[in-house]
Amino acid sequence: MLHRFPWYELAALTGILGVFGLLALPNLALTGLYYDEAADAVPAMQLLLGHTVETVRGSGITVLGRTFPVMAFDYVGPVHTYAAVPFFVLFGANPTALRLMTVAGGAATVILTYYWVRDLSSSRTAGWIAALLLAVHPSFVYYVRQGVHVSSLLALWMVAALWLLLRWRRGGGAWALVTGVFLLGVGVTTKVLFAWVIVALAVIGGTSALAASLWPSSLKPGWPSRRTLTVLVAAAAFIAGCAPLVIYNLQTGGTLEALARGALVSQHGVDNTRYFENLRARLDSFRLLLDGGHFWFLGGIHGTVLNPLALVAALVVLAASAFRRVASARQNAAAGFLVAFMALVLLQSPLTLSDIYPTHLFLLLPIVAAAIAIAAQAAGTFSPLAGRSAIVAALLLATANAGIDLQYRASLVASGGLAGHSDTINRLASYLDEHGIAQPYALDWGMKYSIELLTQDRVKPVEVFGYYPDPDPGFGVRMAAATAGPGATLLFHEPSHTVYHRFDALGRILQTSGQELKLVQSFRQRDGTPIYLVYEVQ
Repeated sequence: MLHRFPWYELAALTGILGVFGLLALPNLALTGLYYDEAADAVPAMQLLLGHTVETVRGSGITVLGRTFPVMAFDYVGPVHTYAAVPFFVLFGANPTALRLMTVAGGAATVILTYYWVRDLSSSRTAGWIAALLLAVHPSFVYYVRQGVHVSSLLALWMVAALWLLLRWRRGGGAWALVTGVFLLGVGVTTKVLFAWVIVALAVIGGTSALAASLWPSSLKPGWPSRRTLTVLVAAAAFIAGCAPLVIYNLQTGGTLEALARGALVSQHGVDNTRYFENLRARLDSFRLLLDGGHFWFLGGIHGTVLNPLALVAALVVLAASAFRRVASARQNAAAGFLVAFMALVLLQSPLTLSDIYPTHLFLLLPIVAAAIAIAAQAAGTFSPLAGRSAIVAALLLATANAGIDLQYRASLVASGGLAGHSDTINRLASYLDEHGIAQPYALDWGMKYSIELLTQDRVKPVEVFGYYPDPDPGFGVRMAAATAGPGATLLFHEPSHTVYHRFDALGRILQTSGQELKLVQSFRQRDGTPIYLVYEVQ
């Protein structure tokens, strides 16, 4: 039986967290503040400054004259917003404080991964391997650093819920079930795609031949009534975790509308009816997530094929172990759960409201680490030499990944980040702030929220481009009002970095009124590539 908190367990965990900190914390202000990071953080800053908070569709809860947001977007909740508040209080509302919050969430995920895998496999060694592999994985380290953009806290809620539900299943108190289910609700609030996790758990629980064992076997007198009460309390806990999402939809119906609108074709043009085509794209994005070779915006690509190969090898070992029946029933059950869970999430993932990004599968990284760790444990059932070799291979993989992390850091320090992740946004924000340009007009996506956070809400760009591939009918009206007099400041991206091209359309509008645009400033990333262009109407 595993003893509680022996000194070497604490020492090993401390060492793993130390490695994670050495990889994740340096140069935390880089890359530049990304738009999707800042979008969740701006309301937290506004709450602390006592400013009017920007809310989605005007939805919120008003207390003593202050409105508190209940969602960040139609399908992204306010969890990162409120999680940022204590870090902003301690360190100021800035990118470093924001990223300290997500790195802290990453550290908690590493710790909980250890305890979950330890209990799942009944092996401290498997727990340590899983925690170490997660702590050094390039996709984990560099996505956690910009974790609001990735909704990286999803992995924390998932691992915490899995551990608590496992404890409950093995005879723990009802508190473990209620808390675990509450965290599942928090996950859905954090981002609606967390529903993939809930569906996977429901399918596994509903189809397993061992479904009856989900309830502890040592039932006490009167258990049926207590069981009913526990289920009701757990259901209430789940709804409590989803409370912001529920309130938002009661007020606006925004999430339901977004789901209906993107059911067939997502807002980024992904056709959800092309399931198998999208599945192939998802599997390719999963490969990119595993090999870590997709961080082009750090200034270089340094991934390794060893990570996907390690997962394939782990699956082979687990299958062979189950086939030969050399592993324990508990070990086989753990392996079956991990494989089924991973497969079910991947099978749901072709359906999207946005696009097919590696970030959406971030929450599978602890599952992958767990699978490799338990496979290393299973290898020992073939022979002691195979077990030792598997552990050495896992340590070599961790070492290789740490080396990749350091390569990415060197690239990042040299580049400052690229394109929308460039630290050039800092210079643009400072320019606008120093020149007293409080309300420029943003003619493209990717500037507004970053500038607001970097200037402490002193500069508030107005997005006038419209979220359509081509200028919408209201574009001309908005621009006529914005440029009614001379001196309006307009913000563009350099054409090759533009998402919504509006320059030519605006030129035609200004021509009819005898006005023109004058370029007054351009801002370049460290390699000299222009990113942001500041124009003035004359």
